[in-house]
Amino acid sequence: MQRHTSAALLLLCATTTGNAMADMYLTVGGYYSKVEKPVDRSGNGGQIGFGYTLTEQWSLEVGYDQLIDQSPKWPHFGGNNTVVFESGVKNAGLALSVLGKTALDDDSTLFYRVGAINNKSESWVFHHGNKTCAASESPTHTSIVSVNQVIVGTIGGCASSNTNIGLLYGLGVDHQFNQQWFSRFEVVGLSDPDAESLYAIKLAVGYRF
Repeated sequence: MQRHTSAALLLLCATTTGNAMADMYLTVGGYYSKVEKPVDRSGNGGQIGFGYTLTEQWSLEVGYDQLIDQSPKWPHFGGNNTVVFESGVKNAGLALSVLGKTALDDDSTLFYRVGAINNKSESWVFHHGNKTCAASESPTHTSIVSVNQVIVGTIGGCASSNTNIGLLYGLGVDHQFNQQWFSRFEVVGLSDPDAESLYAIKLAVGYRF
């Protein structure tokens, strides 16, 4: 009897462990994002995350999301007596989300995301002439671009860096290739005091353990 009980417990533990492993998954993907404030800029980012399937309708995900990573182009002479520059912006942080899911067919699942992200927002804003930076910004520098000792432009810059808890939300579709591999398409939004309107498209691949 003791042997049968021990064997049954071992079988139960093995089954439970196997189910738990099957419920875990990894996603790796990329973003194409559009930011309007504080900088009007589009660009790429990346993502890596781990998920756990709670039920057929609910999942929990945690990961690092780099929504956009666009460095500034510092002011320089661009020819024809013009000064070339481009503002920069970065948004990234650790995120925790809940996903609600609805099956579309045997291979595709519609999901929505609601979560929080510890978002670090950085921006570098350049402008022509001298301009006073806002209280939350720091002056980066004032560039006087000259050619043959002739001034062709004066560029001022303001930089800011803030970390806030932002709202991360999205709507997407997972498509299952087999028991392990799946693809993901998602439209993502970020609501944050320092990134007032950030929207992104995410493409990712996933693997179920």
